Amino acid sequence: MSSAIHAIRIPLDASSFSRRAVAYGLYVARKLNIPLIGLHAGTGPGHSTARESFIDDFRRECQGAGVSSDLLQIPDLSSPSILNATVEQKAGLILIPRPEQVEGRNAPDYGLQFSVLSAALGALMTIPPVFREIESMGLMYDGSAKADRALDLAVSLSRVAAWPLTILLLSNDPYQTSDLSRQLEDYFELQSGEQPIDWDIVVLEGNQAESVLRFILDGSIELLVLAFPDLDSSLDRLLNESPIPLIVTR
Repeated sequence: MSSAIHAIRIPLDASSFSRRAVAYGLYVARKLNIPLIGLHAGTGPGHSTARESFIDDFRRECQGAGVSSDLLQIPDLSSPSILNATVEQKAGLILIPRPEQVEGRNAPDYGLQFSVLSAALGALMTIPPVFREIESMGLMYDGSAKADRALDLAVSLSRVAAWPLTILLLSNDPYQTSDLSRQLEDYFELQSGEQPIDWDIVVLEGNQAESVLRFILDGSIELLVLAFPDLDSSLDRLLNESPIPLIVTR
């Protein structure tokens, strides 16, 4: 069985973010049996012995974990360079810091721009400050076309990694909640020939970000999949404060 994600890409710059990203990348790559690709700037301005050593450590850690790995040298670790190296790889997942880290005063030196990358790439994974093993996952679902694509991805990950899936319905309207529940039942009924997964539905009311953050803090999931909202800042808090990684899809 194969995952909907075929490779994971990680910027390698020896920063604290990059070290956490490698830890998450190794963990997820082993679960999904997919390769890790390290993006690095090679020699030139900003090159350092520390980065060179970090790249060597990356190779050794991948080998020790039994994860297939590769290195891709690009001009620099800026958004344009990363886009040029990854935009054609639609089935890839790139690991990046939270938006506030990449667009604020404490931005890493490679200058990733969350808004630019999210608009161009198929899936991003934001990395929280502390690594946690992933034993279960969640999905934010509203019935939209983008949410349906996120559902397909979440179900694929759940099957391959054997992560139970909790589908979060965020609505104060009981009729809408009922309709979404029926849509999900129909969805899984159509997949009756596929390997079944452990899934359930949880209805959350109130402010979206606050409701989801409370659910996450309860410790029920260690990974959340969601569709990126167009021109909607209501989830900025979730993207910046979630203590677990978020996979954001288009």
